Amino acid sequence: MLPTNVFSPQQSENNFLKGSIPLSLGNLASLQDFEQHRLSGEIPRELGKLYNLITMELDENQLRGSLPLEIGNLRKLERLDLSFNQLTGEIPKAVENVTTMLLTGNMLEGPIPPLVDDNWDLSYNNFSILPSNDSRNKSHAPKPNIKPSRNYTLEARTKFCKGKSKYYSLFINCGGASLPFEGNQYDGDVSQAKFCEGPAKSKEKRWAYSCSGEFLSSYANSSDYIKNKTCGVSEESLHETARLCPVSLTYYGFCLHKGNYTVKLHFAEIVYSKDEDYSSSGKRIFDVYIQGERKLKDFSIKDKAKDPNKALIEEFVAHVDDNLLEIHFHWAGKGSMYTSPLLNGPLVSGISVTPNSRITVGFCTCSNSSLGFDVENGLARVYVAPEYALGQPITDKADVYSFGVVALEIFSGRSGIEYKPNQEAATYLTDDARIAHARGKMFGLVIGD
Repeated sequence: MLPTNVFSPQQSENNFLKGSIPLSLGNLASLQDFEQHRLSGEIPRELGKLYNLITMELDENQLRGSLPLEIGNLRKLERLDLSFNQLTGEIPKAVENVTTMLLTGNMLEGPIPPLVDDNWDLSYNNFSILPSNDSRNKSHAPKPNIKPSRNYTLEARTKFCKGKSKYYSLFINCGGASLPFEGNQYDGDVSQAKFCEGPAKSKEKRWAYSCSGEFLSSYANSSDYIKNKTCGVSEESLHETARLCPVSLTYYGFCLHKGNYTVKLHFAEIVYSKDEDYSSSGKRIFDVYIQGERKLKDFSIKDKAKDPNKALIEEFVAHVDDNLLEIHFHWAGKGSMYTSPLLNGPLVSGISVTPNSRITVGFCTCSNSSLGFDVENGLARVYVAPEYALGQPITDKADVYSFGVVALEIFSGRSGIEYKPNQEAATYLTDDARIAHARGKMFGLVIGD
């Protein structure tokens, strides 16, 4: 249990304590700010006696159980952050007076109270929204962030992949428009929402991102999720824009083929970068996880790149087994807390995912030496659809292409690939068929014709 005599009269944020919350804490009626990060157990109902409490920040603890109804007694409470715990049950209706409510990453469920604020972040739970009885104000009603749900990845794989692998690569220009970069076309990522599936104008969704938390700055809004460079980075560079999130930013890549991939993360510190407003003295620190494994701890873009506005690329290897790649950036409260413009959280400029080893594609096992064209059995090039090499969406048409090649072999009586004496390059049946079709002489492919 926590000893209550170590708390200052009005705040607890500087008292680093560990353990369960004591029932006697409710006797500290003058307490205004309660912030701790080493707590466990349930939230006692006695906290409902802290009538002067304005801020309660108990995120990233090991709190479990339900939210006590007595929290609704805290009429002065403006900010309640219980994100990334193990809380269950429903939200008490009496807490709807709280302006900012952060419950991200728990196991809560049930209906959302009808009177809520836009500043509520309820993502990574399993909530439902009750229909409004007032149709006149329905379009203007607050819209708390409830996406994605806790089961989102399973739902997304079912909806977008339908049990099939489709892609072997992924390119995202985080915070910027679609653009070509180093020979690859990067998808645009310019939404100011906390959750978005992309590419925005495509029916085939290949990725999604989720953003959670609130900035330290009271002047920040959703436009700050997208940042643009001010100087130093080339205008044609992938690093001139970035996506910024206050606490947690997660990108999901869908429908990837099973195998190992090279993941390149592009960074440039384009926020804490100005000398004139002293923001260049600020430091951004966050962690990076890929497939649940922490790859970078206490990562500082500026320290690693040596300067602000300087491009930096970090490269990793990741394994995809169930068609899903998850890249997670997380701010754990480290770095500059009071340096203008108070835009805390992880920042990323671009994501590149390319095959790194053997990847199973249809019924052909291909190497990465030429994206599926240099193959152990020497025949896979014939059967693999061009979309795989061009980085285009893989649909059922790819299987039709492969079947068509087999049918062409049966029709012509020839092998899909032929090597002739004193000939350096192989002859491909598909190339001959294209030429024969253009000349209107398809029967010329038949042996003996």
